[in-house]
Amino acid sequence: MIRRARIKGGIYGPRDWLIIDPSPGVLPPLRLPLWRNLELRWQKLYGVRIPLHGLDAESEAIVRSVERFRPVTEDGG
Repeated sequence: MIRRARIKGGIYGPRDWLIIDPSPGVLPPLRLPLWRNLELRWQKLYGVRIPLHGLDAESEAIVRSVERFRPVTEDGG
């Protein structure tokens, strides 16, 4: 499942995230094998987060390009 979370306010201002929840049985590539269990647990609970607010491209265009392959749901924020 892929979802978009827009956070209106906070310490750092508004944030826009694209969150990819891993499918059951799929192991994502790991950066550090030593931290395998911790990283897998983090990704299982919170998903892989892509900060749309930090990219130079328009966030709507990025979401539309992802939606060509998988539906993107909106999270309230």
